[in-house]
Amino acid sequence: MNREAKKIIKEKDSVIKNKFLQKQAIISRAVSSDILISVPPFPKNIMIELTNQCNHRCSFCYNRLSTRKKRNISAKFLVSILKEAYKLGTREVGLYSTGEPLLFKNIEQYIKLAKKIGYEYIYITTNGVLASCDKVKNLISAGLSSIKFSINAATRETYKLIHGKDDFNRVVENLKQIKSFRDENNIKFNIGISYVLTDLNCHEKEYAENTIGKMADDTVFVIAGNQGGYMNNEGISYTGRNTPCSMLFNRFHVSCEGYFTLCCVDYQNYLAVSDLNQTSLKDAWASKIAVDMRNKHLSSNIKGTLCYNCIIGKNSAVKPLVSEYATLV
Repeated sequence: MNREAKKIIKEKDSVIKNKFLQKQAIISRAVSSDILISVPPFPKNIMIELTNQCNHRCSFCYNRLSTRKKRNISAKFLVSILKEAYKLGTREVGLYSTGEPLLFKNIEQYIKLAKKIGYEYIYITTNGVLASCDKVKNLISAGLSSIKFSINAATRETYKLIHGKDDFNRVVENLKQIKSFRDENNIKFNIGISYVLTDLNCHEKEYAENTIGKMADDTVFVIAGNQGGYMNNEGISYTGRNTPCSMLFNRFHVSCEGYFTLCCVDYQNYLAVSDLNQTSLKDAWASKIAVDMRNKHLSSNIKGTLCYNCIIGKNSAVKPLVSEYATLV
């Protein structure tokens, strides 16, 4: 890290952390206390990992280092999960997780299916390289409700450092064209940007707000975390999350292998608790391992799990919840 970056971090880090912690507190209060129980009602929101492959190598993200086998979710299994979750009361679906969802072939076909089944809100997050205006037009027609671009720099030079690819101009042009198409046709469709703050890009935060930020409805700045202890994101990092983590109580996560995992960024399946190829969603949600982990969160007794490293900001040795589902590090 150069001297200028260190100075910027020293001046801005405490302010960013305070804003982040205030936001987390608001989110925590927004989680209704009546779901903070061992077996909450089946969630209204589900996230499905279409693929764990990605066409970028972001410096803050563990995907590029993950040793899980790269694969796509089974199309037949995906259809089954969408139908089963809807019958259980789920009404929102995010078709992404640790990988780039637009690498998944015929994604619009499954967005269309989700809409036909009855899902009320369908969303994705993408790095935007493959999100051409024509592509996104098709996704909107299929039923996509919102798209979030992961753009973690405000200049081409910094973008190459963060993303590992020289795609800044292409992504910004895609974003600009999609917004113009949406506005000109008065389409109800949300466009967002997420920007992960690290020591390499924090100095561009204000510039990002005033440039690419003007092309979206919302721009969310997130401080780089350690992603369960896998990443050593120094410079700007945080240890300010609280237990219980809401993910275990109000969202259902499906990995591309077909596992129910307790976290949307479980890169090695250390928090996978059930094989949905053999277990129903309802039984997986109420499984003993899932219940035990919720109770650990409720009692702030999560040491030895991946959750501990994420929440406390450590990189201590942890064990997977079910060894046979995990790819050991």
